[in-house]
Amino acid sequence: MFEKFGNPKLAKRATVIFLALLMFVGLAYAIYTLTIPSTVTVTEEQLGLYGEEGCITPITAISWGNVPKGLSSTKTYYLKNTGTITFSSLEISSNLEPAVGTITWNATEGLTVGQVKAVNITITITSTAIVGFSSFNIIVTGIP
Repeated sequence: MFEKFGNPKLAKRATVIFLALLMFVGLAYAIYTLTIPSTVTVTEEQLGLYGEEGCITPITAISWGNVPKGLSSTKTYYLKNTGTITFSSLEISSNLEPAVGTITWNATEGLTVGQVKAVNITITITSTAIVGFSSFNIIVTGIP
């Protein structure tokens, strides 16, 4: 590689130094990293909503169908404490637009470990709601 130096020993040394530098540059390049900040919240599912008292079929979505303005619709489900924490109270909330309606239920008292409770969840549509489709989430919170 560096034979033009005329001295074989010098050429060999130059080749070794060149290869060492090349490796160093390659290693220096290889150690550049990208750090991406991340977070995670590890949770354990503590509440389950089911379609029957035996708690076999989990409910993953509720379809209310057509509910006329000014009226309400109620559905009965079974809430089960599937975790290891006793809840002293339960709360329900949603991100349903207030102009569309409200979500209420009949379960506010607590739920012990393994306990199953029938709950009636009701949607009431305001008399001034704009006709059309609405999508929203219902959040059930257990408070220890």
